[in-house]
Amino acid sequence: MKRLLNTTLFIFLLALTSSAQDDVRRLSSFSELSVSGGITVDLYEGQPKAEIEMIKGDLDKLVTEVKGDKLKIYFDNGKWGWSNGNNKAKIKLYFRSLDGISASAGCKIEGHSLITADRFDADASSGARMEVNVEASSIDSDVSSGASTYISGEAKRLSVDVSSGGSFVGSDLKANDVDADVSSGGSVKVWATKSLTADASSGGSIKYKGNPDKTNIDAGKYSGGSVRKM
Repeated sequence: MKRLLNTTLFIFLLALTSSAQDDVRRLSSFSELSVSGGITVDLYEGQPKAEIEMIKGDLDKLVTEVKGDKLKIYFDNGKWGWSNGNNKAKIKLYFRSLDGISASAGCKIEGHSLITADRFDADASSGARMEVNVEASSIDSDVSSGASTYISGEAKRLSVDVSSGGSFVGSDLKANDVDADVSSGGSVKVWATKSLTADASSGGSIKYKGNPDKTNIDAGKYSGGSVRKM
């Protein structure tokens, strides 16, 4: 009986500790998002708020601040950031509209609602991963340092710049006019319907689908770049 009571008490305290590390934060409106560190963000359209589940570390160190139109989400680890790897969180983030996302330092962002915008910017670096569905007149994406960006949807214009082992996958992103620049082992997949400008160098590769009327291709003959149709 005593052992059963001790087990029940342990489970209760564990649940209490776990719930104390979760939080719901109401947010003012934002149109840009910046995320960094060991944070996984699931995006949903709705009234702006962040539903937080702490996986590891201190909830008080998780910053969700809106400055101007930008929401920044990161762990505040002090001047030297010594405990950066000891903090992990999962967040359900609700937004009204978005026209830009920046992901860095190994974070993960996944969109579960369609993002509509006039112009949309998607930047990823340092091992971050982003996956979103977007409809926009113009989409610009910079990917570097081993990061990965996956965008599906539609756009009139798409501009992609990938370097240092980054990866951009837009084979399900139907775009009229595409401008893709890749270098240093980066990789790009795009879908162009009207025009394609492709520049690949230093081991970078571009694969495209569609039958664009106009093409301007530079495969970096002397630096190992490649451009080919899927």
